Amino acid sequence: MAKELNAWVEKTFLDKISGFEPAEGIREQLQCNVVMGIHSLNWASMLLDLSRATGDEKLEQRAAQTANYITYYLQPDNRIVVGFQYNQWWYSCHAGVVLYLLDFEKGQRKSESKVP
Repeated sequence: MAKELNAWVEKTFLDKISGFEPAEGIREQLQCNVVMGIHSLNWASMLLDLSRATGDEKLEQRAAQTANYITYYLQPDNRIVVGFQYNQWWYSCHAGVVLYLLDFEKGQRKSESKVP
């Protein structure tokens, strides 16, 4: 069921990120057709969980690529832009971006510690 739900999310909201390939991003909705950091990272977090549940390493790689891409949303003045084409600052939702990035970093360290 989780794979089917992800397939629908990808079909409906996924965009390739021109200039940041192979990273992918998630649009907020169909009316506000803009890739946003928080939604992309929520999706990447789900990919990471799905990878761990299924053993599919490609999903983990895609999750890491998207998480890496989201770091470009961090601005020199310590703010996080909502999206490159949607230059607004939504402070409350981006606390989640920072927490998810920390989770990814912690998860990557766990994966690396399992390598013989």
